[in-house]
Amino acid sequence: MDLFTKYPLLASLLNDAMSLLKHVVVAVLIYIVGNIIVKKLLTFFTERLRRRQVDETAIGFIHSLLRVVLRILVVVIALTALQIPMASITAVIAAASLSVGLALQGSLANLAGGIILVLFHPFRVGDYVVSSQAEGTVQKIDLLTTSLITPDNRLVLVPNSQISSNTLINVTAFPQRRVDTNVNLHQNSDPEKARQILTDVARALPQTLQDRPVDVVVSQREDASLSMSLRFWVNTGDYWQAYWKVLEDMKIALRAQGIDYFVPSMRLESGEQKNES
Repeated sequence: MDLFTKYPLLASLLNDAMSLLKHVVVAVLIYIVGNIIVKKLLTFFTERLRRRQVDETAIGFIHSLLRVVLRILVVVIALTALQIPMASITAVIAAASLSVGLALQGSLANLAGGIILVLFHPFRVGDYVVSSQAEGTVQKIDLLTTSLITPDNRLVLVPNSQISSNTLINVTAFPQRRVDTNVNLHQNSDPEKARQILTDVARALPQTLQDRPVDVVVSQREDASLSMSLRFWVNTGDYWQAYWKVLEDMKIALRAQGIDYFVPSMRLESGEQKNES
């Protein structure tokens, strides 16, 4: 009489354990191989979309959506390998759907916001956008968030529901952009002379679009100062280079022609503050 014949319960437990181990190994293999297949499918699908010149913003969002769906499918298939009936899995999902739905209200709103962003294209990957939450260059749109890279190279994740429902400025939506800058001059400055100097400065910039107008206007005049606004057009990619350069060149050109910037000052007399021009 062998051990298993003497102890039938032990034999039954051992058989069950071996059967369970076999199913677990199969489930793990399905999960590992399934994820490898998912990665290859996503790569293949993404390359096909790029060859068809689909917008990069839509590609990123579709890639994220497919990745989640396919991985859920792999998990479900792996669970069936454990001989868990699909009816039981469906029942658990149905029972948990209400509570999960309530818990994921914010996530569902972000998912809907991402779909809106992909469908209506308020911006694309590579655009520079400004929202109430942050500003930066759009890196990608995921299922729940939009990734922005700030000018100082920080990553900002903005929920899709916020960026799709609030006011948004797409700075790079058009190929050309106007540079606006102001200068405060001394009250005795000749506005016509200053206008000509500022116009020449703007025209001399290599970034300035010569077929677009250069405007110089008096924006404000006070007792002690004269405020003038300079406006000219550049290609959007040249905006900041032109902006910083014109600030430097304006000061040099105006001083070379004897036109001084207005510098507020004050003095103390008998404990009172008085403004001087």
